[in-house]
Amino acid sequence: MKTTIYLLLSIMLVACGAESEENIDLNGDGLGDSPGSVTQIALVHPESSLSGYVFDQSSGQALDGVQVSVYTGLRSHVASSASGVVEISGLPAGGSAMVSLSKDGFISARVIVELPDDAGNFPSSTNHATFGLIGLLPATTLTSTVFDEQLVGTSGVTVSLEFPYSFTQGGAAKGGLSLVSSSDDTGQLRFAGAPALSHLGASSVQLGGTVTMHIHADDENRGETLQTPLSQLIEMGRLPLLVRKRSEVLHTLRQNGALRMVHSNLRDLVQRRQHIIPLAEGTPIRILFDRPIDPSSLYSSLVDESGDASLNLEPQFSSGGRLITLSPALGSLAAGAEYNLSLRVVAAGDEDASWMGNANILTSSNLAAPFSDEDYSVTWDDHNLDGQINGGDDLILEADLPIGRRLGNGQSGLGSVLAQFAFVAPLDAENSVFGESDYETNGTPSYPNMLLIEEYPGQSFALSGYTRKLRLRLPAAANFSANIGISVRLVLIFDNPYFILPSNQVKMPNGEALSRYTIRVALP
Repeated sequence: MKTTIYLLLSIMLVACGAESEENIDLNGDGLGDSPGSVTQIALVHPESSLSGYVFDQSSGQALDGVQVSVYTGLRSHVASSASGVVEISGLPAGGSAMVSLSKDGFISARVIVELPDDAGNFPSSTNHATFGLIGLLPATTLTSTVFDEQLVGTSGVTVSLEFPYSFTQGGAAKGGLSLVSSSDDTGQLRFAGAPALSHLGASSVQLGGTVTMHIHADDENRGETLQTPLSQLIEMGRLPLLVRKRSEVLHTLRQNGALRMVHSNLRDLVQRRQHIIPLAEGTPIRILFDRPIDPSSLYSSLVDESGDASLNLEPQFSSGGRLITLSPALGSLAAGAEYNLSLRVVAAGDEDASWMGNANILTSSNLAAPFSDEDYSVTWDDHNLDGQINGGDDLILEADLPIGRRLGNGQSGLGSVLAQFAFVAPLDAENSVFGESDYETNGTPSYPNMLLIEEYPGQSFALSGYTRKLRLRLPAAANFSANIGISVRLVLIFDNPYFILPSNQVKMPNGEALSRYTIRVALP
């Protein structure tokens, strides 16, 4: 019918002697048709083709066997790459196509391609489009661990991980990637289908971008968001470890060139504060660093308060060499005692990145008070060398638990504490030693001061502010020469209302103030 119409129109124009400065396009092919020409127009379906190149973004090598699916809205077309080259024909011309590229071991990519619809001379020629150069990122399962404040893995913590891109197109970063994981019973997080950080090279570093880790809030802890350049994770080759605290989240992301201790279950190793939290018996010492430690560089020393006894600690390295566990825990340490730890390490592969620190350790005890009604043995310091226990000499006894005073910055405050003592009753007819009620000056009770002896084992340790050793200097009137070997009762006074202030009161390590204790001691 169309042919007939066009033919009649041409005949009419010629017959009428119509003249035209240019030939009229009768068949719609964009070219003028000569007067009197007859063009047969057939019904056609224009087609297009698609090609591209796929390679390993980490190595630059061409990828074979990449499955390429093209969705045009009517149906899907599937092909496979050979030496990185992808060619697909028979696609409908015009419109948009979704191109999906996938291969085992790599993160999938999706791009939108516009298929051209340039019909040209009829019958239609084939149209062509390309998705260009696509770089696929190697995929793996990235892991991390969420610890609690004791550096023990904690479960049920949800973490979102967002990467800035998941593939490249024409050398540019494309596509975001969001992954979510919840920690298991050991505290481990697993992010399947994540970029293999250890395989990404300089080209990925140059693309830049920021990785975001969001630690979700729960009933006891607030949420926290961490951001770091992708280049740092590529350098690390792994995700950071996390320490979940109620008020913040600590992490092993590197913050400078120095080796950094992230956290320890020894509070005094992290920050010296007013109170030392005692370690429970059987608890190992754990220290987390921001990078792997060279095992051969580890130096550790653990001695008791006097420095006389040294204990060996066997180290174990975990979490990629970043977590050191010193054992045999505290099973070999006495309960209710003080120890001093000195530690020195060097980062693996970097001798210039070292760290050293020391801490005072108090071990926990089931005792509720530092003194009891049991008999105490004392040692005697004969100051005047007369062989008799009398005025000016010292009686030295040990408390059942460490006591003392520590300043807010962790320094010892024993130099300004107030502690006193008195004998409960006279020992002989001459009252050579007074009873408690007889210690008065101008009507005000005034007792001899008791000194707390804090032994200092060496320059590698700072004074803890706690001790078990008490020095009682006998009053001038004291004379025990005829009573060697007897037991006497003493009252230890830590709360004299006439002298005591919050700034000089002796306390337990947990901050509980001491009061008065009556004890019985056997003279040597």
